[in-house]
Amino acid sequence: LVPRVVPAHKRRGLGWASDEHETCMSKGCGKAFSRMRRRHHCRSCGRLVCARCSSWTLPLPRIFSEDKDADGIIERRVCRSCLYPSLSSCEAVDTEGGRVTVQGFNLGVDASKLRVTFNGIDLTATVRLVEPGLRFSVQLPSGVGTTNHLNVRVTDAATPTTAEARAMHPLDLVCDAAIAYRPPTVHSMSPQLIPTSGESVKVYGTSL
Repeated sequence: LVPRVVPAHKRRGLGWASDEHETCMSKGCGKAFSRMRRRHHCRSCGRLVCARCSSWTLPLPRIFSEDKDADGIIERRVCRSCLYPSLSSCEAVDTEGGRVTVQGFNLGVDASKLRVTFNGIDLTATVRLVEPGLRFSVQLPSGVGTTNHLNVRVTDAATPTTAEARAMHPLDLVCDAAIAYRPPTVHSMSPQLIPTSGESVKVYGTSL
């Protein structure tokens, strides 16, 4: 059996807006719904928006187990606010570098359309999708510090459904995050007792 997949808006800790909401919830709109201005739910955040503010589709993880898409990905209607990818967390990495998993939303479903740079270094060739749209892994180089710059660019992520949306839609969607290297940790030292005159010692640990 294919396990049921949690809807995107619930994964993000957001509520599914009630159909009784009277105005568009998209930032900067707020127009009243009517027979001419109908209600639409954004399939990513769950907010209730008008057609103009939800004129895009994004490939999102499968919502129900009954969906037959082999890859578990379906084009879903989204609002303008949910067009852009976002990064929610990333594992810290030892100073010698290593592969880390980056988690977020709308991160794309095709690794070939992901462009990842780290402090200006192109790491695209090392990107691997872990969970389409939600998680990918990347090989980080050695380094230090807590504010290293990770840039993620998703090429041709969203599909505009109207001419107006097509004119507004950027070709690439971009998000950024600060990545931290782990601080040094000392596990042991040899020898443990040192004469007052001083002596060379070996220090063992991580991120040294």
